[in-house]
Amino acid sequence: MAHIDPDPDPAPVGGNVTVHILLANKGPARTASPFTVTVNMPDNTTATGPFFPDSCLADPLGATITCAFPAGLNNLRTAIVNIPAQIAASAPPHSKLRDGSVTVTNPDDPDAKIRTVKFTIRTA
Repeated sequence: MAHIDPDPDPAPVGGNVTVHILLANKGPARTASPFTVTVNMPDNTTATGPFFPDSCLADPLGATITCAFPAGLNNLRTAIVNIPAQIAASAPPHSKLRDGSVTVTNPDDPDAKIRTVKFTIRTA
């Protein structure tokens, strides 16, 4: 249900990046229950906000962001999450910041109740 598209260009160490997440309801029906998207930021990154949608909330460290979506995402429709973040000045240049993940928890998903997709952010 989730596709992650971090900025295609490497982000500068100490700079900013936005993680773009596209969620798709592949059916067979409209979501009957609310669902949750949880984003765990890669090492050396901190979510800064503002987030889209505004239902997203970060933990005090900016390491985990939780976004609540209401029921009613129609079949074959999409939703978007955007998470602005800052890369630590101490992050290694020309590398991949690993261990980022997006988890979608949806009790209506006929294939799996929880789906997780991993992602990295590249540094310049």
